[in-house]
Amino acid sequence: MTKLSIGVDIGTTSTKAVIFDDQGQERGKSQKAYPLLTPNTETAEQNPEDIVLAVMHTLTETIEKAQTLGTLSHIAFSAQMHSLLLVDKNMQPLTKSITWADNRAKTIAERYKHSDKGATLYYNTGTPIHAMSP
Repeated sequence: MTKLSIGVDIGTTSTKAVIFDDQGQERGKSQKAYPLLTPNTETAEQNPEDIVLAVMHTLTETIEKAQTLGTLSHIAFSAQMHSLLLVDKNMQPLTKSITWADNRAKTIAERYKHSDKGATLYYNTGTPIHAMSP
């Protein structure tokens, strides 16, 4: 029986899931979009519940399809970079997900970039001081 893998990409505007066979050929896919909330030019947030529902939807669709094609052997996930979601002690969201595209911290990041603390942080992490780096 054909061995199958599913790759799930949790992106900025949608979640995509693709089934591949053991020869690397695409055998099926699913995609579910969600909005990037931009009430102004500096803000770029997402509703975490929209993302969870999209992941569940695309994964359910691809797993159901995979069951008709072969044996599922792997599921791999990738997700957008540099997002921040504050949660309470029960892991419930306190905020929307602040995405990599959010630029509200640009003034503070620019000031910090030119400070001794910012230089130390950059030296220790290798991460440039930027508003998109939580």
